[in-house]
Amino acid sequence: MALAKKLFFGLLLCGVLHAQNPRGISYQGVVLYPSVELPGIDSRVTPYSERDVCFRFSIYDDTDALEYSETHNTSTDYYGQVNLVIGRGDNPLIPGRLDDLKWDGTAKFLKVELDYAALCTDWEEISYSELNYVPFAFYALSSGGSNSDDQNLTGATLTGTTLQIDIENGNSTSVDLATLQDGTGTDDQNIQGLVLDATTNTLTVGIENGTSQNVDLSSLAGADNQNLTAATLTGTTLQIDIENGNSTSVDLVALQDGTGTDDQNLTAATLTGTTLQIDIENGNSTSVDLVALQDGTGTDDQNLTAATLTGTTLQIDIENGNSTSVDLAALQDGTGTDDQNLTAATLTGTTLQIDIENGNSTSVDLVALQDGTGTDDQNIQGLVLDATTSTLTVGIENGTSQNVSLAALVNDADANPTNEIQDLILTTKILSITNNTAATPIDLKEVLDLNDAADVTITAPATNEVLAYESGQWVNKPLKDLKLVEYASSYPAAPQSQPLKVGLPSSPNSTDLRFANIDEVDILIIDNSSDNSYITLEDLDSERDGKILKIVESSNQNPKITANSIPFYNTLDADNENYLFFNFIKIVTSGGDLNREFKHESVDFIWQGGNWTPMR
Repeated sequence: MALAKKLFFGLLLCGVLHAQNPRGISYQGVVLYPSVELPGIDSRVTPYSERDVCFRFSIYDDTDALEYSETHNTSTDYYGQVNLVIGRGDNPLIPGRLDDLKWDGTAKFLKVELDYAALCTDWEEISYSELNYVPFAFYALSSGGSNSDDQNLTGATLTGTTLQIDIENGNSTSVDLATLQDGTGTDDQNIQGLVLDATTNTLTVGIENGTSQNVDLSSLAGADNQNLTAATLTGTTLQIDIENGNSTSVDLVALQDGTGTDDQNLTAATLTGTTLQIDIENGNSTSVDLVALQDGTGTDDQNLTAATLTGTTLQIDIENGNSTSVDLAALQDGTGTDDQNLTAATLTGTTLQIDIENGNSTSVDLVALQDGTGTDDQNIQGLVLDATTSTLTVGIENGTSQNVSLAALVNDADANPTNEIQDLILTTKILSITNNTAATPIDLKEVLDLNDAADVTITAPATNEVLAYESGQWVNKPLKDLKLVEYASSYPAAPQSQPLKVGLPSSPNSTDLRFANIDEVDILIIDNSSDNSYITLEDLDSERDGKILKIVESSNQNPKITANSIPFYNTLDADNENYLFFNFIKIVTSGGDLNREFKHESVDFIWQGGNWTPMR
């Protein structure tokens, strides 16, 4: 059975990559987990981690005409994140490259679709939005380079307070920077603070004796896919390599003794009162006053004074300090309840062990509740029925007897105990009850006149039997614990290479056309036209211990069942008979041996102790 999926998706569209051909637009996104019921998981914020997915990107012009489309087969990382470049995908629906589009500043729209099964066939639209700016590299291509300048800055030289700037194919110019500092070549201003607002991507730079300035870093967010690829230390030279860029080297000789080693070690740390002295080899000691960390005597007199839980917020109070709060919503389902269930309770002697889902068991000694021997010394000592008053007296050991009046259960005005026995009678399709003239008869013509079936006498079904209409007549059929019924004919044919699988809804095969959810089937009726229907029973979990699946064979279909990697059919037999449905008995007669075959219509399988076991 296919599971319905509903996912939420967060995305970030970045700038243009043009360091290599073909050019493209960087795209980053986070795929969230499907909205399904899983214990302890909030599917609205859980990443769809390490899964194969397929994206399709389509670009439309301002008339909604499709200009470009491509697909990407990729996988999410541990955080559900994908990093793609639009323009470098597979299977473009419209041949060409992004370079070939007309990037002239008119509106363009990007449509993003996702196939969660990674088949690139079943698309779900994630977004359809306008590109808010024309990527510069593409605009430059479309404009033919008419607005480009081939001049580069060739040098910048600072002499004293004079900055000389040189330009290619042009005259140099100089700027006097004396007003920016104290005129001696030094500046007494220090950067006092760097604050990054991640919400707005704004960097605030503070300067001593000056006014802070803000820098908008939005254009940098997600726009660079370069990673450092290596760092190599040769002697005192550190070479740093970067993806799609030139390496650079740094001489670290000033950081050590010139031989490639550093002979300084921390030699001691001494706490005197509240002063911590740290000593270093071949260097000067330094001291840190830790008085602010405690009460000045070497001890701390602060105790936790209270802990209060309101909803999912835990407030912790401390002596001589400020309270703090912690939101515990992520630890549970956000409603103040926990989805853990008690899984077992075992009484050994007077000790009760209680087991909980996803947690540690705990034990309780119940000896105080009884006589200390593991038994209870009270027994029912007598049951006395007074037929005259219809009163039942119940006596208990070491306790007080109680009386129960049963008068309401007695209705025998004529003192005849036999005429209260009632039977159902079917006469000419009229169902009535005996010994009750006030009961209303029921006309069953509309029920019984199936294919002009004749009137029949119906006997009461035996244990585990139900009444069924079969081959033009009503018969009693054995059908145990009828709940949910599935028919093999509802699925494609199931040859040995493509068996019908029955398993958990979380099974990797749950999207297969030949998959039945164990929670939606109690009885599987094999009614395919083929007499070789192969069925595989997958492993379940401990929560479904005791689950019974009845497999019913209809019209000698001879199903081939495999469970626990064990085939329950005879591979040596030419007919591959399923020995669960056939019994062969050898009879010795005067004329020779005679094999008799006995046929069963159904077999029950039970999941218990981590295995499927046929109940035959």
